[in-house]
Parts: sequence; structure tokens; C-alpha cells
Amino acid sequence: MQTSCRRCAMWALRLLLAFCAHNACVHSFEVPFFDTQGALRRGAAPPAPLPGNLPNLYVPVYKGDVLVEFEGDRVDAAFLPQDAAAPFTSDDRCVVAWLGSVDGAAAYWLLELSHLDEPPAFGDNVWTELRSPRGAPSVLGRDTKDLPSPEAAALLGTARGLGLWHRSNGFCANCGAPTTSAKHGRQRRCGACSTVARPRTDPSTIVLVQSADGERCLLGRKAAWAEGRWSTLAGFVEYGESLEECVVREVKEESNVDVDRASLEQLASQPWPFPRSLMVGYVARATAGGESLMREEEELQDLKWFDRAFVRNALEAQGDADAPPTPGGFHVPSRVSLARVLIEAW
Repeated sequence: MQTSCRRCAMWALRLLLAFCAHNACVHSFEVPFFDTQGALRRGAAPPAPLPGNLPNLYVPVYKGDVLVEFEGDRVDAAFLPQDAAAPFTSDDRCVVAWLGSVDGAAAYWLLELSHLDEPPAFGDNVWTELRSPRGAPSVLGRDTKDLPSPEAAALLGTARGLGLWHRSNGFCANCGAPTTSAKHGRQRRCGACSTVARPRTDPSTIVLVQSADGERCLLGRKAAWAEGRWSTLAGFVEYGESLEECVVREVKEESNVDVDRASLEQLASQPWPFPRSLMVGYVARATAGGESLMREEEELQDLKWFDRAFVRNALEAQGDADAPPTPGGFHVPSRVSLARVLIEAW
């Protein structure tokens, strides 16, 4: 058994080294927005007192909304110091959970306040949505220059997702008894049967499908999106399915396009806490003769092949914005999303 485990570990290490070597070549494009390049450390919470006496800062969340501050058009996360958070952390109904530290400067904690009847006021700071799929005002629906730093965005996204998870797991799935936060908020434990629940992450794939000659890309749009918005195809990994199998299946189901399995190339991944996805990004090519389209009507409102020159010109016109220069015109998600990274890499 030990020999088998060692062999598996060595095989996994070889795969990891090969993947890293491959990535060193293909990752010439801009990294995904939530990639903090190791600056945000999400390991186990340190015991009190914190190493180096790092100050505690709290990331408030109220029913999915986050707290931000504005300076002109620029938005940034509003973190609470210990004294401002103290009246809430003493309330047993408030969820406090470890998020991580950034560059050894501070220790960050979720402060989940959804048990309150109204969102509390903190000076001139504003409660708002982190992301709105319909294009309503939100933190991430802005030009890149007006967005929070990658570390702040990662903290807001992690805090929001973790807060929603705590509020939706107040009772044990095994016996129905109440659960309580444990392990600095990284678990919930049942007081009756001791069942432990951990935050769930749903893996999904997102793929930029090229035509067999590589000169066109396949994009779709959903009815709920803003007018003129198009994006890459994506879908959740089914139980027992590999990432590569998911890419091939989702593309076939949504578009009828046959993907050349040998063309699959994994480019990047991105946590997407809306509510709890891990997006794994691929590029792939359709097989020769497998490019005819048949839209899955329940999933997509429209589906088209777009020429490279058309997409390039549209991206140049759109720039860092999350909307087109002409209202209702063709545009893709902003650079916040992995979809934009895949499209720009193409």
C-alpha cells in the first residue's frame, strides 16, 4: 500500500512539473483577475496572539453584499479595524471566519452580518453587490483601472462566498440538528452527531472553441445577459467526470460542435465565487466537418462563429470597460473574467 502511494505521489509530481513547464511557455497573456500570485495566504488561521502581532482587519458581508469605499470612480474594499468590528464579533449570531494574510501586513477575517435586520452603517462606506450578471452597478462591473487590487478583490470574493456558505449550512445534512462554526470558520460542525461540513467548491470548465482552421471562435449568449454580450461556453463538471470530458460534453450539448480531443489545452484557472465555482480554462479546436451549430435553447439565446479580425477590433474598441462603446453593441466580459483572458489569448 505504501509503495503504491509513493508511486502515485511520484506520478503526480511528474505531471505537476510537466504542467508548470508547459505553463511557463503559454502564459504570456494577462493573468486572471483573482490570481494574487501567492500574496494572499489562505492557510490555517494562526493561534492567538497572531505572529508578529499582525492587526486584525474584518471584511463585512451582509446577505451577499460587500462593503466598499469610493474615491471618484475608483472603488476599493472597506475593511474594519478590530475596534469597529468588536460590537459584532461578541454576538454569537455573527460568523467570524479566517480568510488569510496579505504580505504579512494584516490578518483578514470574514465578518458575516446577515442576522441583522438592516445592514449596519460604517461612515461613508457603501454596501453593494460584488457582481451583477445583468450589468447593474457592482464592484466588478467597472473599468479595470477603477477596480480594487487583486488582493482586495480576492478577499471580497472569498468573504462573500464563505459567508453565503455559512448562512446556507446552519443545519446538519445528516440529522437536521443545528451546526456551529468550527476551525476558525473553515468548517461547520453538528453538535448532535458530530458531522463536519466543509465549504463546497464546484469545478467547472470554460472553453474558447476555435474552428478547425483556427480563424474563428465560437461564442454564445444567455437571455439574462446585457444586450450585445457574448462569451465562451462553460459548464459544471458532472460527478465522476474528468475536466477534459466535461469540455467535450458541454460543447457538444450546447452547440453540437465536435471538439478534437487532441487539441485540448488548459491555460489557466480562476476561483469564481458566484456562488462557489472554480473555473478551469481551456482552448480547443473543432474537428474538420464538426462545426455545424445546433443551439441548446434552454441554455443559450444565441450562438455564432466569429472571425478573428472582428473579435480583435471589438476588443480594441471595448478596452478595459465592461460594456461596448455603442450601447447594445458586441462585447465580451471584462478582464475580471477568465473568459476575457481566453478570448484575448486567442
